[in-house]
Amino acid sequence: MWIFSSFLAYRQRKIEYFIAFSFVGLAGLLASRSLSARSIVLAVLLGCLARYFWHFIAGWVYFAKYAPEGMPAALYSLIVNGGTALLTFVLCAIVLVLLWKTAPRLFKTT
Repeated sequence: MWIFSSFLAYRQRKIEYFIAFSFVGLAGLLASRSLSARSIVLAVLLGCLARYFWHFIAGWVYFAKYAPEGMPAALYSLIVNGGTALLTFVLCAIVLVLLWKTAPRLFKTT
């Protein structure tokens, strides 16, 4: 038995893990031969927004019962998932730009 089966529904797991993290790959749409710090940050932003959208939907649908009384479920999901998405974006953008500056060979395309 899977450890999370007691509190995560199958559809929720599918949205939160498979679909949301698959959409991070949309960042690759902005890959180009001429990389810059700006293009890296924009790619990270696109990937984070795409992933955030799915976490927002799942939070709205599956975690509505955890919202404080009187707070709409959509607002609760927006705040909780938005905070983590913002931190993820900032951290990933910083790390990738630093990697691009210090080890550009990691970003070479063929």
